[in-house]
Amino acid sequence: MYIPVDTLKRVLAELLLNGRTSTRRPWLGLYCEEIDGTVRVMRVPDDGPAASAGIRSGDEVVAVAGRSVASLPELYRAIWAVVAPGGSV
Repeated sequence: MYIPVDTLKRVLAELLLNGRTSTRRPWLGLYCEEIDGTVRVMRVPDDGPAASAGIRSGDEVVAVAGRSVASLPELYRAIWAVVAPGGSV
């Protein structure tokens, strides 16, 4: 799993103290890597929302709700900006 360092800085103390954060974040059910300026899906758990939506390993994420993404931090920010936990992208 990859976590943007800016996000980690905000939650590190809480993670060290409690082992988790109290902030809920949406989860798409996919694991991505940043490759040559693109966000590539590396793994999709069978029981996650991304699998239900037909997303597969090897797919490239170019936008979230019309918002372009070219890096992992952009992907996370776009998801968090438009989706609440339990919502739809």
